[in-house]
Amino acid sequence: MKQKHYLRLVAASALLFTGLSLVACSPKTEQPKKSSAQTTKKTAQTSKNKGSRKQITDIASSPYNGIALIQAKDNPKGFGTGSFISPDTLITNRHVLTAIEKAENAVVRTVDENNKQIDLPVESFAIPEDESMDVGIVKLKEPITNNDQLKHIKPFDLADAETIDKVKANQTIRTVGYPGDKDYGTLWDSEGTITEKDGNFLGFTAPIAGGSSGSPLFNANNQLIGLSNASTGDLKNPMSFGFLFDSKLSEFIAQHTK
Repeated sequence: MKQKHYLRLVAASALLFTGLSLVACSPKTEQPKKSSAQTTKKTAQTSKNKGSRKQITDIASSPYNGIALIQAKDNPKGFGTGSFISPDTLITNRHVLTAIEKAENAVVRTVDENNKQIDLPVESFAIPEDESMDVGIVKLKEPITNNDQLKHIKPFDLADAETIDKVKANQTIRTVGYPGDKDYGTLWDSEGTITEKDGNFLGFTAPIAGGSSGSPLFNANNQLIGLSNASTGDLKNPMSFGFLFDSKLSEFIAQHTK
């Protein structure tokens, strides 16, 4: 991820993990000034491709039942979103885990076949030293395959490098997570358009909010290509941000999924 994008996302990421301060998240201080022509063009494009969001009411039967809420035990308002990538492993944002601080202070909250909430104890976190790598790994104490009530949950496979390389601006993108501006514990499916791609950095119109940190990004074929991790506070023309799984991130994930 390029440094200019990393700095912008560091400032904005507080929007997406609930329980953190929302101060200093104005896009006016995070993004370089643009000419009036550029601003008009971007505003028109954003308005034209404005994203949509709908609630997934039956989480257990949804193809997104492998998306869970990562909750801080000592802070009811402190949570983010994670996705199962194996029976005992979830992927989320680095800043979600650093905000919770300790694995023993975290719980993974998912649902059984009847959509009843179940809390899963966490064994450990894996967090990259490089702060520009906004990815983190959560290991459970027991795999979900050991629990008959959770055998409906299907972990996601990461898209391969060839698929990720084909991601371009103007393509459809989807992100699914637990936004803090909706009722607690409700899962929301957001769809929009990629407005910017620079390296593995993405800007898109699918709406997200506090709690959406770590929400998986899917392409039009529902392949897991990256994670959401930031948003602007512009209510008229909101913009969301995330990143693709480049080779460096994929290598880190693979090392901690074995």
